Amino acid sequence: MTDRSSPFRPKDWLANPFSFGRSASATLEQSVGNDFASARTAWLQHCLCLRIRRQLQDHGMTLKQLSVDTGIEYQYLTKLLRGDLTMQLHHLAAIDSALPGAVFDQIPSLKQDVNP
Repeated sequence: MTDRSSPFRPKDWLANPFSFGRSASATLEQSVGNDFASARTAWLQHCLCLRIRRQLQDHGMTLKQLSVDTGIEYQYLTKLLRGDLTMQLHHLAAIDSALPGAVFDQIPSLKQDVNP
């Protein structure tokens, strides 16, 4: 188990950190302790990364292309999808714009929500 006193890395909350964003059979570390919110955050990001990777595959899109389309630097994007960094809402919004429905499939698109 990784030292959780260091900067938050979502993948460190999985029993096998290398499965972060790659394996649907991944599980949370057994000793979550009192930090349930951090463990839940890590789990949610893992699930979103799985979904994003699936959408990339379904659309025949590469990570490099997603990087260009989102404006997120390639190395930074790979760190987000590997769970080395925590995703923020602006990352998710950019990814959802490039891959519609990959993240916010239940939320209407911005074009429908905004009245000029």
